[in-house]
Amino acid sequence: MRITLPPGPRRGVPRHRRSAGATPPPERHRPRIIQGGALALPAESRYVHTARRFADQGATTWGLDQDCRDTLVLIVGELAANAAQHGGAAMSVKVWIAGPELCVEVTDTGPLPKVPDIRDPDGECGRGLGIVDRLTDWCAIDQTPLMRRVRAGFGIRRSARQ
Repeated sequence: MRITLPPGPRRGVPRHRRSAGATPPPERHRPRIIQGGALALPAESRYVHTARRFADQGATTWGLDQDCRDTLVLIVGELAANAAQHGGAAMSVKVWIAGPELCVEVTDTGPLPKVPDIRDPDGECGRGLGIVDRLTDWCAIDQTPLMRRVRAGFGIRRSARQ
């Protein structure tokens, strides 16, 4: 298990992996990452709590209000649970502030699972991405044959104590 969480503000431009010949977006369109952290874990359900705790600690360190922290923890929990249930051997969780947004990315290995049948209103499965979609301003899923990445973001609110 690897945890990276800088204690204070971090300034810089995120580095993106690009395919050969790809043109990077103009500098003015790249968001500046102010604060952020990353966590690599085995894709197992027993580590979902670790991912939630990591997100909560980061949000607390960054001075986000309780509502924002609770929303972040729920989003990370849903996405990490999906990665643990449907992914391969490993998952990574990234949380960062980019301008006025709090962004989350959960990546795992493995093929996209079949769409669950949620006709049973009392069933326990099949609602995670719907919950994430309702809680965020945007949500995107990227997939290759070897990995799946779910990214989401929503507006942040700082705690009055700052």
